[in-house]
Amino acid sequence: MLQAITNTKLIMEDGIIWDGAIVFNGDTITDLGWREDVKIPEGCRVYDAGGKYTAPGLVDIHNHGGLDEHWYINPEKNMRWFIIHGQTTVLPTFYATVSREDMIAGIDRMRALQGKGLGRMIGGFYMEGPYMSGGGSFDYEMKWHGDILKEEYQPLVDHAGADARVWAIDPNREGIIEFMKYVRSVNPNAIFSYGHSNATGTKARALKKYGCKNQTHHGDAGKAPGHAQGTIGGGIDELALSDPDIWCELIVDENGVHLDADQLKMIVRTKGVERLELITDSMPTKVNYKNDESRGIAWGP
Repeated sequence: MLQAITNTKLIMEDGIIWDGAIVFNGDTITDLGWREDVKIPEGCRVYDAGGKYTAPGLVDIHNHGGLDEHWYINPEKNMRWFIIHGQTTVLPTFYATVSREDMIAGIDRMRALQGKGLGRMIGGFYMEGPYMSGGGSFDYEMKWHGDILKEEYQPLVDHAGADARVWAIDPNREGIIEFMKYVRSVNPNAIFSYGHSNATGTKARALKKYGCKNQTHHGDAGKAPGHAQGTIGGGIDELALSDPDIWCELIVDENGVHLDADQLKMIVRTKGVERLELITDSMPTKVNYKNDESRGIAWGP
């Protein structure tokens, strides 16, 4: 059935149409532009937006949950929360603080909802665990320390299958290449993302051939050691900025906790916008968020 939205501000790629209209049929846009230029077909159901904005649905590839619950615990609540905030495609994200059993159970909960109703917003899963450095936020709750063992990860990789779109990894972890090879044997289209790690750019670059195309929230990966006294180490941040093949996730939060304004300007000027991904990294506020203050990691700018 043909439908139209009128009296709306259309957000376009290069600007805003202040008095716009849009005509669509199911999932297909058939016409859009300035209201005076758009012909509204006979019998079309028309919605008057009252001057509000109409925009493409937001895509958030890295998102742990809304105000109250993680995705893997209560996907229904999160679907309702994010749809009213304009997100129409989300990759629910599992962190390394979640056990294998809880990951598998969470995958099952969300799979039961995929493809119907609001469940269509679930575009797969982002596996920010299990095998990053074990440091960073919530490092006191990490459940995947120690050796990388096939008998531990195989059930998870097999169960996630092609729905696990992205796996974050630490190039410094012993056995990480064998893990990556197994993931690609199950899902040849899997993408690996450089996650929390103090690896050098040289070591990280050696893993590109296994499918590393992304960096998990730029600026929060960890810093590589320098080669000599007084030098600054070239790590994953530097690799991601200098390598045109690697996409960078950015958390642009209002307090500048992850990246301040000057860093953001440098990243955009260096990288351009074509390989940057804005993410929320949204985390439920009721969790016991804290860092390892004893090592100088504190909340706030």
